[in-house]
Amino acid sequence: MRGLIWRLPWLLFALVCLYILFYRWQLELLTLTPIDFVTTTRALIQQGQYAEAADQVAYFLDLADAHDRSELEALAAEIDNHRSSLDYQTEKIQEGLLTGSSDELSGQVTGLATSMLVIGDIRDLVKEGLHWLHNEETDELIVALSSIGVVATAVQLISFGTTSPIKAGISVTKVAHQAGAIPPWLRQHLIQGSSKVLETRSLAPVIATITKIQRLIDHVGYRQGFALLGLTRDPGSLNRMAQVAKHLGPATGPLMRLGGDAALAIAPQIEKLGIANLKLASRYGPQGLHTLVQVGPVRFVKYGARLAKLGYTYPWLATLANYLLKVPAFMWVI
Repeated sequence: MRGLIWRLPWLLFALVCLYILFYRWQLELLTLTPIDFVTTTRALIQQGQYAEAADQVAYFLDLADAHDRSELEALAAEIDNHRSSLDYQTEKIQEGLLTGSSDELSGQVTGLATSMLVIGDIRDLVKEGLHWLHNEETDELIVALSSIGVVATAVQLISFGTTSPIKAGISVTKVAHQAGAIPPWLRQHLIQGSSKVLETRSLAPVIATITKIQRLIDHVGYRQGFALLGLTRDPGSLNRMAQVAKHLGPATGPLMRLGGDAALAIAPQIEKLGIANLKLASRYGPQGLHTLVQVGPVRFVKYGARLAKLGYTYPWLATLANYLLKVPAFMWVI
């Protein structure tokens, strides 16, 4: 009898190890913490990012329960009222007309319209030329793209408009840059390509990259496309971003804002994981997307919300799960 009692703790420990080894995925779900929809949206409003806030609140409304929905609907109305005001729209159109950049579609379309015409390229060249004359810093990429724009316009006239799509893509890229959406790697890539265009008097060196940028924007629109372009880090991430945008469309921006690099990493698995499951997992941020891949969509959908709620309702349980997850799986076998 005494020997049996002595063995019981070891038997219990063995059962716990066995459970953790085979049901480790449950620990992953216990550590998930949902994003506060209302607080996240209000943070964007306070930063003056009304366009992004509108995208975010629309995305959240698809995921929210009854408790959050009423507050989100009130926020949506507040955002729409502000964005539709005459003063706000006038300000954004002026931004696009005078600077070629804006965070709203109305301003970006205005900037794009002027950039599509040779007057926009000349305007930018003159502006950068004045900077150079006054020994001020010039924007090398704007100079390069504007020069290519002039070349593209000339080629378009000679070819009776056959290069119009490329001209449009160059204009879109310039407006994206003026909006601060061109990341360093793409800036350098375009500058090098622009030099080759001027040397060869051919648009071939930049066509592939410009086309990829245009395709991304085609899937999500100008405003969101510019924001997503700024998140890319290399040609591979640009391709993955376009892949996500192809499947999720306008929901790509909110997904990327919530999931970050984790959202890009799962781009090749979107069809396997399911769009609805991706959105559900994004409620828990990057960790939610990572966990979706780890445990699989079936387990995530069936048990995710319940176990996550258990974890954030009892923080000590989530803390314990986090600790146990740090222990290598092979240790539970020993």
